[in-house]
Amino acid sequence: RDTGVQMVNSGTTSSAACSAALQAQPRGPAAALAAATHNDRKEDGEKSSAPRLAEEDQVRVRLSVEGYPQAVCVQRLHKLTGSVVRPPVANHSGIITSEEAVAVCGQREVAFDHLAAGQLRAVPGDVVTFCIPEAESKIGVQMLAPPVDPHARMVCLASTERPQGTVLGCFTLDLPRTRSDEGPNWEAPNLQLPCHAFGDKLVLAGLPSDLDEAELMKFFSKQGALVAIVAHARTSSFASITFPGTAEVSRFLSRVAHAYADEKGTLIARLLPKQLEMEQMPTLPALPAPNL
Repeated sequence: RDTGVQMVNSGTTSSAACSAALQAQPRGPAAALAAATHNDRKEDGEKSSAPRLAEEDQVRVRLSVEGYPQAVCVQRLHKLTGSVVRPPVANHSGIITSEEAVAVCGQREVAFDHLAAGQLRAVPGDVVTFCIPEAESKIGVQMLAPPVDPHARMVCLASTERPQGTVLGCFTLDLPRTRSDEGPNWEAPNLQLPCHAFGDKLVLAGLPSDLDEAELMKFFSKQGALVAIVAHARTSSFASITFPGTAEVSRFLSRVAHAYADEKGTLIARLLPKQLEMEQMPTLPALPAPNL
């Protein structure tokens, strides 16, 4: 009984640990507890040796027999570094040059399109990280031959020589409402907010009058933002979201969808292309035009 109490207090209660404790019980309570602890540490060591997925790795998700999400078709990807030679324009792909890509796909130049970079506006000379999924083997499946025309995916800005105030991205943020003071049954349509990215900041426009800093930080704090400042005006309201640096803003721009948890469940914010009808509204704060 004393051994069982100590095992419960120490969290050593797996079936294998209990079996080891029963086998060592004839040698005394101390030997039983030591055997259980040793078995549990051995199991923990075996669990920790399992491969862990990195942020750039790809998986597909399906429901298991019990109804839980299960990762399948795991693909370990190499994160490569290169320099933008030509950004994508209209229907033409951009070009990234990278010496590291030679070992993966056999080519020094890799093409990429707008979707691969999310809402990032790349310029020549930008240093970016990227992956080439079609040039990598899935776990348990051997690739027969390298791709003929590899394309970069998950392009993210690593460093740039552009000035701090240069626009890194211009898009529409599709943001779910998460106000908690309206009760659990309160629902509202997603916000469509014009957004500009500058260095370590995002500037949002077209805010409704009931949107405040606390509601914005429910989403942006999970993306690494430090602080949000909201300014309401008669013509248009704006918000400034500050991040630790350009790297965090670039990571935010490189994904077109961001999932985050709320009291009601999991919500998804999307980065959409800039809408043409928003050209008529002020999207950046400025002083009113002078009257003569």
